[in-house]
Amino acid sequence: MNKVVKVKIVNKKRFIGFIASILIAAGIIIVFLLNQTPVQGKAQRDYIHFHVTAGDTLWHIARQYNPNGEDIRAFIYKIMTENNMKTAMLSPGQKIKIPVQ
Repeated sequence: MNKVVKVKIVNKKRFIGFIASILIAAGIIIVFLLNQTPVQGKAQRDYIHFHVTAGDTLWHIARQYNPNGEDIRAFIYKIMTENNMKTAMLSPGQKIKIPVQ
């Protein structure tokens, strides 16, 4: 009942190449997985919580809190991205997060 199956390697160079490629692919996957930053370890940004009042605009807020003279349009884009805003329109009473470095 115990039947022994013998496997004969016909082309040894091709077999060794196949095994080598499998080991290289496995090594690349392992290195990639080890270099992943866990979600909990993600760098936390600091924010200023800003309460919007009548007459406030993103342009004025960005000019007031702009770090290091960054391009004002880029800073407005960061504010909009951090607050998931589709437009630059603000409403009185709205609370927004302003990223600081």
